[in-house]
Amino acid sequence: MLTIAPLLLLYGGKNGLPFFGSGGGAPNERSGVVYPSVATLAGNSTIVVEATILNLNSSYCNAPHTGCLAGDFDFKANITSYFRGSGPETIYVGDISFEAPILSVGSECVLFLSNDWKCFPSPPASPCILPPTPLDITYPMIGGAQGKFLVKNDLVYGYKTLYPSDYSWMIVDANGVLLTQFKAQL
Repeated sequence: MLTIAPLLLLYGGKNGLPFFGSGGGAPNERSGVVYPSVATLAGNSTIVVEATILNLNSSYCNAPHTGCLAGDFDFKANITSYFRGSGPETIYVGDISFEAPILSVGSECVLFLSNDWKCFPSPPASPCILPPTPLDITYPMIGGAQGKFLVKNDLVYGYKTLYPSDYSWMIVDANGVLLTQFKAQL
């Protein structure tokens, strides 16, 4: 057990399980980690918020190459409540869930976010593309689709429940959990 702990810290943040795959669906080089619990997701997040999606701001290709399709999105969100951390009332969220359904305008959700940007422009060519939003109020989502949960009538639903054929690999999920109970897991 002692030899596993350093590997978890090295590959999975504060307690995520390293799981590298390829393509969409299962974790890949973009999400990189399977989170075993909501508490672990929260522990790797700078902020956890309940938010309403205001608009899709832009879509872009994070790692530009010939034929690259826009697989990265950023959207503007109005924060209803901060469950962890604090910040402005309106933020931008970078979503690199890679082939995950895009949140629709007006959706309410719980988002696990970070302000730890790992892609910095470097001359002569940047290794990736930063979103076209102010980085001080733009937060990347933790764990791709693992870090966003839909809220309907104060009930929380995870992507594993909403899209079981695409996200059966996820451990963290919520299937109609009361928002107050979900928040208590943080």
